[in-house]
Amino acid sequence: MLPLPDVDKAMGLLPMPANFKIDGGHITVETPTPELGGIVYVLDFDLNTVEYRFSDNFAAFHRRLAVQHLLDHVLTAEESRPLGKVVRFPAAPDGNSPELKRFWKF
Repeated sequence: MLPLPDVDKAMGLLPMPANFKIDGGHITVETPTPELGGIVYVLDFDLNTVEYRFSDNFAAFHRRLAVQHLLDHVLTAEESRPLGKVVRFPAAPDGNSPELKRFWKF
């Protein structure tokens, strides 16, 4: 599960992974945010975060939302660090398993 940045929450959006790419021993995933920004995650094949980075306009967009009083703070390093953490739920069911097929009509 990818983190929910407060800019997405303020705009009523969920982080939808996009632009998947496998390059060598890594998986690159981008989670777009409003106004053509986003967070890029580089994961290993166990889905651990190897690296993450924000688009150039992410901090500026965050600052603008704070100025517009849609957020109550500016972006800090303390807030940025947890946005790089991908959380796995090993006990979550496999959505493609036959046991769950009865829940999906299509």
